[in-house]
Amino acid sequence: MKPVKPHSTAPMKDFSNINAGSIAEYVRELEFENEKLKEELSETKEGTIRADKFYGTAITVDACAAMHGVCRTTVFNYVAKGFIPRHPNSTDHKILIRTSDALLFDFKQARKHNIKF
Repeated sequence: MKPVKPHSTAPMKDFSNINAGSIAEYVRELEFENEKLKEELSETKEGTIRADKFYGTAITVDACAAMHGVCRTTVFNYVAKGFIPRHPNSTDHKILIRTSDALLFDFKQARKHNIKF
C-alpha cells in the first residue's frame, strides 16, 4: 500500500520516532501555513471583480472598447460574429453588451487564437 500524500505543502518530517514535541511542531507549521494561505486568499478576493453581479447591466460597444483598449470596430466585429453576445435591449442602431460579458471577454486570448477580422 502506498503512503497517502499530505494535502499540505509543509515538509513532512520523518515520523519514525514520533513524540509529542515533533507533533506539536508540525501542527504549528501547518497552522502557520494555513494563516498564510488565508491571507493570500483574502488579498485575491479583494482584487477580484465578480462579473455575475453585472449580468443585468449593459454597456455600449464604445464603452467595451475603452474598457479593453481596443478599437470599437474590433468589438463590433466580435459581436457581429457572435463571439460577444448582444444584450437583449440592443437595437439595429445601438448595440449593447452585457457588462458581465464585456468584463469576461479576453481580447488578448481571442487575438492569440487568430480570431481576427
